[in-house]
Amino acid sequence: MDCLSGIRITDFAWVAAGAFCALLARYLGAEVIKVESRQRLDVNRLIQPQNKPFDVNGSALFNEMNMGKRSITLNLSKPRGIELARKLISVSDIVIENFRPGVMKKLGLDYPSIVAFKPDIVMVSYSLSGQLGPESAYLGYAPIAGSLSGLSHLSGYTGPKDLPSPVGGEFDLVTGAAALIPVIAALYYRQETGKGQYIDFSAREAGTSLIGETVLDFDMNSRDQGRCANRDDSMAPHNCYRCKGADRWISIAIATDAEWKRFCHATGHLEWLEDQRFCDGYRRWMHQEEIDVLIEEWTKDRTDYEVMDLLQKVGVAAIPSFDAGQLSTDPHLKQRGIIQRIEHPVIGSVDVLGVPWKVSSTRPIMPRAPLMGEDNDYVFRELLGITDDEIKRLEESQVIY
Repeated sequence: MDCLSGIRITDFAWVAAGAFCALLARYLGAEVIKVESRQRLDVNRLIQPQNKPFDVNGSALFNEMNMGKRSITLNLSKPRGIELARKLISVSDIVIENFRPGVMKKLGLDYPSIVAFKPDIVMVSYSLSGQLGPESAYLGYAPIAGSLSGLSHLSGYTGPKDLPSPVGGEFDLVTGAAALIPVIAALYYRQETGKGQYIDFSAREAGTSLIGETVLDFDMNSRDQGRCANRDDSMAPHNCYRCKGADRWISIAIATDAEWKRFCHATGHLEWLEDQRFCDGYRRWMHQEEIDVLIEEWTKDRTDYEVMDLLQKVGVAAIPSFDAGQLSTDPHLKQRGIIQRIEHPVIGSVDVLGVPWKVSSTRPIMPRAPLMGEDNDYVFRELLGITDDEIKRLEESQVIY
């Protein structure tokens, strides 16, 4: 899928959320130029195996978040570095940044400054709480955004000693993907009107949008839904059950009487169909603790894959709680090509997550992430037309650094 083919992105984002937004745009065909500096390394470049000497290009996590992008080194603490950043933006369509609110303004690279020389630019600023408002200056990353959004409050077990389960790094990926949606909408708007757009994207607000019914319940009824562990508002059984083996679990969800009937037949427990406690959805929901005990007595002597295969064949939703090892070897994911192996000149042969959609019989070849500054020649010489002598002076003065 190349719906963003011909679109160029200047990518100031770092770590995960903004980087993932730009990564998905790259998968849609955009050219993404990541602006880096040795003076201030992307945090992901610092996360490396402890048993190997540090190499700025040795991070598998950085590779995962930046596959297919280009990389230039540009020192934004130098006035000339800002000039070059502006020159790059002038030949770009989109700017992505996820700095603390106010940083881009101090650099002279905020939207009002950019739109003065590039009126049709589409810019997204991804931050914790947005660029405006009384809490806009708050600092934070994924777990804090997850907490402020309300998602962490709803996650976790329900025991009196149990605490909320923090929403972690996955929050960056979910909201980073969400940030791309208004970017694409803005491109359509520009195509129709010739005008650019500024997108002030709040991570916590994006998270809150996922639990709208919970917010409305509190606002209208003063009712805090709280944590419900693996329970559902209407479905039962609906839980995660222990299976044979060390820390192996299976999730099972039954929505209708027909599914319950097929489940009882598949498990060989026809007596459950005669039990008045389980005769309809409401009664099953009211007695789900008793159901859970009975089901786990059945699942604990079977592997998670055995249970999955048996139940899915009769149309009952069941899936193991995969760990990383199981995900990397799962037959379904392998057949879908979601895990692909690439070669990296520093990391070596490494498995990566493939493009998260499939639109034809062929899949794009997964390119590795760029080495730091690997595309300086292309960007500064070919794209921006800077002479060799000037580039040498910029390198010596640590502007290109």
